[in-house]
Amino acid sequence: MENPICIFLSVAEVLNKNHDIIPILYGSLGLNLRLNDSCAISDVDILVPLAFLEKKWDALLNSMDDLDFVLSDIKEREFRRGADIIAFADEEDLASFAGVDPTSFELRRNKQIEYRLPGINDFLKIYKSSSLDGYRKKNRGKIDQEKIDRIMEYMSNHKR
Repeated sequence: MENPICIFLSVAEVLNKNHDIIPILYGSLGLNLRLNDSCAISDVDILVPLAFLEKKWDALLNSMDDLDFVLSDIKEREFRRGADIIAFADEEDLASFAGVDPTSFELRRNKQIEYRLPGINDFLKIYKSSSLDGYRKKNRGKIDQEKIDRIMEYMSNHKR
């Protein structure tokens, strides 16, 4: 996989400029950035407004095509470019799923590119909720638990 943060920033730039969206960096890459860690990343997870995914799907397809990504799994909203994988989900689901407010996430800027990043407590709630989900529990339980353990270790080492 190409540098995952570079992949994310290229997509975030298009979302900012062409769609007036500030995406949320989610999943393992977001967690690694929050923890200042460098664990292996297999894909880039990006959250955007549900209305964009529903009403402007064709615009997203065109933007991803411009970046040479091809839709590989419509159910997962997953795109591929060689070994690079990007998956989109809606940000509104976070409140009911994990009890976190995506509007409170830290706004970050890299040059002119804007994105939001969940806080450490948000990631903890997200991964704890994920670990209870039937599919994830069966297929990714150990991975989610490892992330929860990393978060807990980080929190114990960075008490204020």
